[in-house]
Amino acid sequence: MMRLLFRLMPLLAIGGFAEHNMRQSDSMVTAAIVTAQTVITQYDMTQIAKTLALQAASGKELPDPDAFSAWIDTNFKCKTKACNTDHFGNEYRVEYSGETASITSNGPDGEPDTDDDIIAEVEIVRP
Repeated sequence: MMRLLFRLMPLLAIGGFAEHNMRQSDSMVTAAIVTAQTVITQYDMTQIAKTLALQAASGKELPDPDAFSAWIDTNFKCKTKACNTDHFGNEYRVEYSGETASITSNGPDGEPDTDDDIIAEVEIVRP
């Protein structure tokens, strides 16, 4: 019986090591996915910000914050997700302050006003 136990111990140790590596691997994959979603969300927000700036520069009225989601749907066509949401499933928001428009995503945690929020700002220049 002891011999069998001694023979199985290395296998048990390897099994524990493999399980640990799988958990570590899973967390690394999750982190990579969140990073990719963040980068793509930042890119999308930059495109939205540029469109807002062009709209203002051409003398058109900017969308009301309450109608921002509908404005995005009207002005963008998306193939893989709703245009008015980030890559975490949260709706984009816009705020205006003076000559600046800030487009905000709640980021990976989905909660507003936290450290992981993603913000794109653009200067609004009117003719």
